[in-house]
Amino acid sequence: MKRPHTLVVNLNDSRCGACGQSADPSELTHATRLGYQPGAGCGERYVFVTTDYSDTGGLYDRVRAMRPDLTAEFLSTEDPPPSPAEEKVVDLMAALEESVNEAKAERDRHLAARAEDPPGGTQ
Repeated sequence: MKRPHTLVVNLNDSRCGACGQSADPSELTHATRLGYQPGAGCGERYVFVTTDYSDTGGLYDRVRAMRPDLTAEFLSTEDPPPSPAEEKVVDLMAALEESVNEAKAERDRHLAARAEDPPGGTQ
């Protein structure tokens, strides 16, 4: 759905509502397509800011705070799409926990190896 003059800010991306391409959320106009050379945007001037998700965990407040210079215009609360935030948080926390456990196991292996073969060797 096209949203003229609108900056769409989501959990993992931002885009121009007019052309649908990625956008730098700090710019006044769609001057930059992220990942492309500067000037690759469509030039649309932002007047509104919104998100594709329902107001989960204060998302609307964070979007408003990110761009207080733009008028916040959010979806109707009658039929908002489901927010993936809760699932993503659970997935991210599980991945973080797994990463921490792997780091701890690697540290333990390293410490065990050092204890078996101390620097300078045994005499």
